[in-house]
Amino acid sequence: MGAIADSFFSRQGEIIGSAKLIETIDKVATSSGEVTYQIVGVASKLSIPNHAPTEEVKKLADTLIKNFFGYNLLQGLVARHLYMFELPVQERNSLASAVGISVRDQRNIEMRSMATKKLPGKLAHPRHAKSLIVKMRDSFNMNNPVVKGLEERYQTKAKKKK
Repeated sequence: MGAIADSFFSRQGEIIGSAKLIETIDKVATSSGEVTYQIVGVASKLSIPNHAPTEEVKKLADTLIKNFFGYNLLQGLVARHLYMFELPVQERNSLASAVGISVRDQRNIEMRSMATKKLPGKLAHPRHAKSLIVKMRDSFNMNNPVVKGLEERYQTKAKKKK
C-alpha cells in the first residue's frame, strides 16, 4: 500500500511539477489546508531539479511526525529527490535531516547501487547502432501494412518535391 501511494504522489508531483507553476500550486495547497494537498505540493517541488524546498519539507515533517504513513511517504519523496538530483552538500544534508534520513546511509546505498545501474552514463555510446535500426525495421510497426503504406506515400511525396 505504501509503495503504491509513494509512486502515486511522486508521479503526481512529476506531472504538475514546473518552476512556472510553483506559486499556483502553493496557493491551492495553502487554501485547502489539507495535508494531502501539501504533500502533493512538496512532491511537485521535489520533482524540479536544483530546487529543494527544505523549509517547507521541515514544516510538513513536523505536521506529519505522528502520522507514520504520511511521514514515510514524505521520506520517500525526499529520498527520491536526493537520489535523482545534484544538490550542494549543505542543502542535501539539511533536506535529509528534515525528514530523518541519514545522508551517510543514503550515500552507502547509492555507492552499492552504482554497480547495478542499468542505464548508461553520459559517456556511453551505442555499440551496435546499425543493428538497432535493422531490428526496428523488422519490428511489428515497420511490417504493419498501414505503416508501410504511409511510408511509401511520404517517400513518393518527397521524390515529387525534388
